[in-house]
Amino acid sequence: MTQIGTTGLMASHSVLVHRMRRLPVEGEVLVHRGMRVSPETIVARAELPGPVRVVPIAQPLGVPADRTLSFMTVPINSSVRQGDLLAKRSTLWGRLTSEVRAPVAGTVESVSSVTGQLVLRAPPKCVEVAAYLDGVVTRVLTGEGVVVSSRAALIQGIFGVGGETWGRLCVLDDDAPVIGPEHRGSIVVVPGRIAAATIQAALTAGAGALLGASVHDVDLCGWLGYELGGGVTGSEKAGLTLIVTEGFGDLRMSRRTCDLLRQLNGRTASVNGATQIRAGVQRPEVLVSHVSDVPCDGVDDSLLAELAAAPSDESPSASVANGDPIERLCVGLRVRLIRAPRFGAEGVVEELPPRPQKLATEAVVRVAVVRLTDGTVVRTPRANIEWLGEG
Repeated sequence: MTQIGTTGLMASHSVLVHRMRRLPVEGEVLVHRGMRVSPETIVARAELPGPVRVVPIAQPLGVPADRTLSFMTVPINSSVRQGDLLAKRSTLWGRLTSEVRAPVAGTVESVSSVTGQLVLRAPPKCVEVAAYLDGVVTRVLTGEGVVVSSRAALIQGIFGVGGETWGRLCVLDDDAPVIGPEHRGSIVVVPGRIAAATIQAALTAGAGALLGASVHDVDLCGWLGYELGGGVTGSEKAGLTLIVTEGFGDLRMSRRTCDLLRQLNGRTASVNGATQIRAGVQRPEVLVSHVSDVPCDGVDDSLLAELAAAPSDESPSASVANGDPIERLCVGLRVRLIRAPRFGAEGVVEELPPRPQKLATEAVVRVAVVRLTDGTVVRTPRANIEWLGEG
């Protein structure tokens, strides 16, 4: 019984991923199965009905509600611009005139002979869904959306804010990260803590996203202007997507994650800061596709067959095809401690005692013996570690 699953955030150079791209209402799918798409490709489009505006007609004209229609100057279902004449009444042989004009542009939907009011609907709002991921359309849901699949490098964060974006991956120096105009639209990586000044520099430069090891809560709240709550992020309108891979405080990025990001430096990355810690856990992510060399006019049948190993679920964010990142705890595995007093410390598993042992707290649990990077050997509950990869 020395083998157990321990949770960890994925940092893999190549995994098969599927992303559902679905419209909020029924609309039109603009791509076909087997088509190569880039992150900015619009894959589906729909029109959301505009808001309704109720405009009084009978009362300002001073007429009975059941006579409203006889004073209308535009027919039902006609389009009007803001300020157009909707209804008019003349009295005293035309010397006195009362008018009602359109407060907003829209379409005249109906006129009530009971209330004497007109229903004006604003123009519909066009909603477009982008592919988000550089990959291949492996499934089409008629009128709803598509599934975009790709073999890609995947790096999961522990926390993020802001929605989806994409751009060139730029890994900065550890000690002196400098963000300038050349990083406009880029995904900027800071291997250490993201300071308040770094966030401001990224906003000033117009960076698309900022990825770092950690952040101070006070800096995060100072940037957003409020404290986050509710356990769900991703809808913030802060001008920047921010993701941390390690947590809050003064932490360094794990060697495995940092090395992988340096290997991918300069590539196009897709980033989503949405985080959900309640039921249906969702982690922020960085995706770098490996299918960018596939021709845009189609794909090879064998590649399509591999990518179309369709996700087992149809959730809006169908994830890695082969499941969650679960690693078998074993001797030699590189891990990180996730509880005080050595929170954030990294090391290698040296021993996995088969029997439960009593700790200083008098709890009897299964433990792991870990040699930390500074040479210290600690005995810690297995539940208090996360895997980072081979040592």
